[in-house]
Order: sequence, then structure tokens, then C-alpha cells
Amino acid sequence: MEETLKGEIKGVVALLKDFKTEALLPVFEAVINSIQAINERFNGNMASGQIKVIVHRTLQQDLPLEDSATRKEPEIVSFEIIDNGIGFNDKNLDSFKTVGSSYKEAQGGKGIGRFTWLKAFDRVEITSVFLGDNNQAFKREICLSLKGLTVSDPRVVEAKPETTVKLLGFKKKYQSCASACRTSTKIAQRIMEHCLFYFIAGKNPQITLEDNRPDGSSPEINLQDNYDEIKEFITRDNLDISQKKFTLYHIKLYGYRATMHNIVLCANERDVQTIPMGKLLGTTTQFDDDDKKFTYAVYVAGDYLDEHVSANRAEFDLPEESSPIDNDTPVGQRDLQKAISEKSKAFLTEYLKRIDQRRHEIAQKYVSEKNPALRAVLHYCPEAISEIEPTTQDDKIDEILYRHKGKAEYEIRKRSEKLLKTQKTSVEELKKDLEDVSSQIDEFQKDNLANYIVFRKLVIDLMDKKIRMSENGNIPKERIIHDIFFPRKSSTNEINYEDHNLWLLDDRLTFHHFAASDIPLNQIMQSSSEDRPDVVAFSDVDDESRMVRSVSIIEFKKPLRKEYDESPTNQMLRMLKGIKDGSVVIQKNGRPLNISPMTRFYCYGLCDFTTKIRDYAKDEDFFELCGEFGFFKYHSQYKASIYLINFDKIVSDAQKRHHAFFEKLGIK
Repeated sequence: MEETLKGEIKGVVALLKDFKTEALLPVFEAVINSIQAINERFNGNMASGQIKVIVHRTLQQDLPLEDSATRKEPEIVSFEIIDNGIGFNDKNLDSFKTVGSSYKEAQGGKGIGRFTWLKAFDRVEITSVFLGDNNQAFKREICLSLKGLTVSDPRVVEAKPETTVKLLGFKKKYQSCASACRTSTKIAQRIMEHCLFYFIAGKNPQITLEDNRPDGSSPEINLQDNYDEIKEFITRDNLDISQKKFTLYHIKLYGYRATMHNIVLCANERDVQTIPMGKLLGTTTQFDDDDKKFTYAVYVAGDYLDEHVSANRAEFDLPEESSPIDNDTPVGQRDLQKAISEKSKAFLTEYLKRIDQRRHEIAQKYVSEKNPALRAVLHYCPEAISEIEPTTQDDKIDEILYRHKGKAEYEIRKRSEKLLKTQKTSVEELKKDLEDVSSQIDEFQKDNLANYIVFRKLVIDLMDKKIRMSENGNIPKERIIHDIFFPRKSSTNEINYEDHNLWLLDDRLTFHHFAASDIPLNQIMQSSSEDRPDVVAFSDVDDESRMVRSVSIIEFKKPLRKEYDESPTNQMLRMLKGIKDGSVVIQKNGRPLNISPMTRFYCYGLCDFTTKIRDYAKDEDFFELCGEFGFFKYHSQYKASIYLINFDKIVSDAQKRHHAFFEKLGIK
């Protein structure tokens, strides 16, 4: 006697993969079973069929959301699926009790779909009225859980055929997933999407969804209405890959709740796997059709997908890459998605062109009005524009363009360094290589240099403005001048070299090793002095001995200041004494910078030359520099060159040093 192998329910359920990305899969399976049952009872006359999906929620009403008068949707605890299909007659019951039953194989059945119910729900209760011999109605009750299966004996009843499947005890693991959809509107949408091919073919029964709410209301949604909203925007297409044929349905979802463009791979007339296709299309933004926004989806079906759908219907058993020599799976997932996306791009050509045009307009406007230094990126890195969406904010555009700019500059630097490695033997050869290197220094470097020169022009103009009395007679404060040169209460450890402007005084100070501003000497040195130089900079450090060859001290005085308690020279010499005390510890790792007898010192007093300053210069035996805007002396005991420099001279000298650059840029 032939026997059918029965499986242990708990073991079968454990073997099924999780489906958190489609937490409503058990509901979909129940609805598909109902469609098949209706088809079997009415011999394909689906208009006679009816399916009702009832959503049951917790009786506990959730509290309002923060800052909102609306209430959160109460949690869904169970579903009820009712149909007027053929029901659980003896043949269907036997199939239901058999693991891996081939009874519905012709309809794509795997024989284990009902076990997904127990993956996401605690138990399933089924009540089924079906017709037996002589159209006699019988009723049978079934209970399915991990503990086992119980089936009541059929009894005669006076009722029409109807089957109710209750999915009870929605497990938190799946109930809390985003894909579980808390609103009835979204659930109805997802059921319709899952059964879309039945609607397209006109093989769908009437399907409604009822939301049983704690307040006693039961709003109802007819899924045919959902389909009617999109059916006129569905376009059929065909695709052939490696002799495998696929049917595509391009869908424009106007005003729909979808938030992204998707590929939906289907099997046996139901959706299985949704794949976001923003990267494949090159955009995630909605398309615009005569001021109406739509999201795009392409549904894909074919015998090849029917043959390779996984047992739990959540994915496909396909390799990542194609293998033409493999007769069973010649088409891989990557090539399939690529071919589908090419068809989608062809369908969406005019919309993609509009988005691309809008991207270029946004990028051009941004670099023209907000960041000209990134202008060359659009020419040399056009791929950067493809990352900009019509909805992209300025800070994101900035990040995209700077990222591509950095990559391009790195490649340019590598090419330039390669050209410079060869030793030259003549001036003519040097000129030739100069031309080669110059040809590599394209618009990126020009933009960088132009941007930096414009910045220096602005700083010089700011300095020129701030050393003068304002129109209302206010005299600028010392701290304003100080911060232009170097931010107070900071050091090189906290700021970048481009964040200070010591080049206003001397370009060599731009590349100091360490500098500190308005910080006591005993906090940056092994010194007992509490003096706070406005700026002290240590330069020309020997890598092996850690000896500092040059130290610069800068003191600022309030513009137009007339009275002084102390000579600027004495003040700087006192600070110089504190510096000569010992080692300078400035690095986070504690390595010292050492002051040696050979260290040179430069002291700069920056001020306006009032009568008092001129008297100090005369009494302290300074030499007058050319133009009467500066004084100089050399202090032999301290090996220090000391300068008193007028603010006007600083501005004038900076303008002269940059004159040729300003003129070339047309900003003279």
C-alpha cells in the first residue's frame, strides 16, 4: 500500500527562511489560496468569487503622537480571510495535510505555503463549509499550530460554501516590521500589488479589506478601486535574454504611496521580490508628467521566474552572475536586472532627459552663484552631476562636488609626479617637461589658485578697512586686528594653516611648525613666564635634533593708540626671555621643540606710528626703514631682529606682493 510521507510541522517551519522584508506574506498566501479555491469551484468564472480580508486590532487605543492631534494606528493582532471557494473537501484537506503536496503544482504551488502562517502567527483556525456528493453542504474545522494539526469530522449543515482562515497571534518579530504596514490603506495596496497579475488578466474575484477598529468602526476598501486608479497607466512590454522570454508591465503610479522606483519580480501570477531601482535608473526622485508626479514600477514575469522561485516565495534561486553554458540557470540576477533597467530607461526616456537637464541647471547655478571654485568639476567630472537630484540640498551638492574634485586632483597629482621623477640634463629639456606638466594642471588647480588669491584680496581689503577710524568716529579695537592675523586663544594644534593670515606680515610665517595666540608661555613651554604673546611662532625645525632655528613674536597695538605704559620693544624682549628658558612642548605626543644658542629671534610690534612710538624708536636706537613706515634694530645679546611696523606699511606691502596676481585675475 502506497503511503504519503507526513512531515513534522515544527521542523518544516524552522526550515523556512525569515521574510521580514515582506511580513504580510502569510496574508498574501491565504488570499492566493482563496483565489485558487474560487477558480476551482467556478471553473475560471472569477466574477462569481468573493474574498474578504478582515484586519483585527488590539482593543487598546494608542496614545497620540508627539506634537500631533492624530492617533497612532492600534496594533494588528490577527487577520481573517473569508472566501466562497471550493473549501476543504476531502481532496483539498489531504493536500493540506501533506508536506510538499503537488496538488497545486500546475498553479505554481510548492506545497508548503501554509507553513509561512506559523512562521509569523501563533496558530491558524479554519472553518470551511464545502459541498460534498449531491451538493450536500458539510462543515469542517481545522486548527494548525506548531504543536500539530487537528481536524474535526465533517458534519452536515444548511449553509453556502464559505471558508474562513484566521491567522491568530501576530508575532512581535513580524508585527513590528515596517513591511507589516499598520494602515488598512497600505495593506490593501500591498495585497493588490501582490495579486496584480490577476487584476491585469481580469482573473481576480472581488476582494475587499475591512478594518475592525477598537472604536467599533469598520471601514472597507475594494481592491478593484485601487487597481482602477493605475490600470490606464500600465504598458506591456517583452524582454528576451539568452532565449528566455519575460513579460514586463511598466506602471506609472500617480499620487501613489510608493516612495521609490522598483523592479517587482513575479512568479505564478503573484509578486515575489521587490528590488529598488534608483541606482539602475540613475535617479530616486519622482518623475514629472505635466506637473503630475509619479513613481515608476516594472512588474516582470516569465516561465524562467516561475521555475526558480524559492519554496517560501520570498526570493528566487538564481545565481548572481549569468552562466550561458548552464542550461538550467543561464540568466543571473545581475544581467536580468540590467536588461530590465535598459527597458525601463527606454520607456522613461523623456522623463529621464528632463531630470538630467534639471540636474545640469541646478549644478551650474550652484557653482555660478555659491561656489565658483568648483566650476571645473562639472567639466572634468560630469559623472558628479548624475548624483545630484532635483531635490538635493546645497550642502549635499557641495559634498558631492568636493568628493569628485578630490579624486580628480589625486589623479592629476599622480600624473604630474610621474613626469617630474626624471632627472633633466638641459634647460631645453626642462622647458619641454614644464609644458608637459603644465598641460596636466588643468582647471582644478586654476580654480584653487584663483579662489585663494581672491580670498587674500578680501583679507587685505578687510585689514585696510579695520585699521581706520569708522565714519562715526569709532577707533577699531586691537582684538579685531589680532583675529585677522591669527584667532585668539588658539594654536596650530586646533586650526588649519589656511585659517590664519600671518602671510600679511611675512609669507614665510605661513609654514611655521607651531604657533600659539594669546596663550600663556607656561602653558606651551617649560617656562615660568605667564606672559601671553599675541602670537608666537616656531619655524625651521630640525627633524632629528628637534631644534628650532627661528622664533617670531608678534604684538598688536590698538590702531591710533596714543598712550603706552611700556615700550613695545621691552614687552617683546620680556617675552623673549621667557621663551629662552628651556624646551617648548607643543605636540600632543609630548615631544619637545628645543631652543638652542643658534636660534634666531624676530620681534614684530605692529602699530600706528604716533608721537609716542617714534619717541620709543629714537630712544631705543632704532634705524628708520625706507618710507618712514618702519623701524629696525638688532639686539646682539638676544640675537633678535626687532621691527616696529606701521599698519599702513603692512597693508601696502601685502598689496605690492600680490599686485601681479590681482592684475592677472582682473581684481586689481
